[in-house]
Amino acid sequence: SSFLRIQQSNIYEDVPDEEDLEDQSKASGWFEEEQCSEENADSFSLDFIGKYQKTFKGKTPKSTEEESENEDYNEDEKFFKKRGRPTSQGAKQRQTVHISRRRLVTKEEIKAAYKEATNYMINNVSDIPRTQITMLRTHVYQGFHMTLKKDWALSHMCLEDHDVKLRVPGVEGSWIIGCRWTRKLMQCQLRVRWPSFVLDNNLEEHDVCIFELIRKGNPRSKIKAILDVHIFRVVDEVVPLKKVRTVV
Repeated sequence: SSFLRIQQSNIYEDVPDEEDLEDQSKASGWFEEEQCSEENADSFSLDFIGKYQKTFKGKTPKSTEEESENEDYNEDEKFFKKRGRPTSQGAKQRQTVHISRRRLVTKEEIKAAYKEATNYMINNVSDIPRTQITMLRTHVYQGFHMTLKKDWALSHMCLEDHDVKLRVPGVEGSWIIGCRWTRKLMQCQLRVRWPSFVLDNNLEEHDVCIFELIRKGNPRSKIKAILDVHIFRVVDEVVPLKKVRTVV
């Protein structure tokens, strides 16, 4: 996609439209060029990457947010079947979802939030690994899990399931979130307790977050990763989400 390689000289000419924002891998990945290399990987990383390459040998790996959600959904179905619990093929189940009470937003406001986050990435050059992600409905309204860009995660995140401490500059406190790798697509997701972070910080669809990796985690040494999260809102006025129950 042409806008993924934005140059500073023409940044405002290539702001993504609404369809582009729906493709999370496009909306969040243009800034990170660094790839995972064997030169700076430890022995565990080499083994992980080898499995990753073997899995997709001769194939085009799937990487979109929607495919990731489908993969997790199928795994959850298998989990429930093993334990005799109802699945989507059986009785209907209730699911908690959240509804935005924010006023209607315009395309211009959505683009403005994206530009502001992009400018931060360009104007604050740093050696700190970071990635830019536009919030989708599955991040903040239902489902509540977020997939980090695969190449970025393989290069910078611990390659095991571990906990991550999220901090928001200027906000007191922190949030311990469970970071999990999916078994089939080899994707890194923020899942466990992610809803608490979303609701406490009133994240909404189309808001943009920049995640800066301050410290890489090491679960074997019980060292938590630390990610600072910079939030760029479509609408500055914060209105808490409304929680509802629905039958699925």
